[in-house]
Amino acid sequence: MNRTRLYAAALGIAALASGAAFAAEPAKAPTDKAAASYVHVVIFHVKKDAPADAVGEIIAGCHTLEAIPTVRLLKVGRPASVDDSTPKVAAHDYDVALTVLFDDAAGLKTYLVHETHLKFVHTYDKYFETVQVYDFVDQNK
Repeated sequence: MNRTRLYAAALGIAALASGAAFAAEPAKAPTDKAAASYVHVVIFHVKKDAPADAVGEIIAGCHTLEAIPTVRLLKVGRPASVDDSTPKVAAHDYDVALTVLFDDAAGLKTYLVHETHLKFVHTYDKYFETVQVYDFVDQNK
C-alpha cells in the first residue's frame, strides 16, 4: 500500500515538474483550426556556385524566424526524396521550402519588416538564384 502511494506521489511530482517546464516557455497564440489561417510559402533555389553548406545554413537561418512574435508555426526543409513524395507530381527542383503560418495579413506584414527577417534576407540573399513566394488564406468550409 505504501509503495502505491509513493509511486502516485512520484508521478504527481513529475507531472507538476513537467507542467512547470512547459509553463516557463513563452506562449504563442493558439493554433487551433480557426487560428493561423494566413499561410506564407517560400521556395528557395540556391545558386550553383553557393558554398556546399549553404542549404544547411539557410535552413538554420529560417529557424531563427520562429522568434518573430507573429509567427504561429514554421516548417522548413529540403525536398522529400522521390521515393517518399507524391508520385509523378511532386516538385524536386528546389533547394529549400519554408512555410510560415500567421493569424492574418497583419502578422505577415509585421514579420516582413521585423529585424530578424531583414537580417535573414541580408545574410542569405547572396545564395539565392530565385525565390518564389506564395501567400494564401486558408478557406474555412
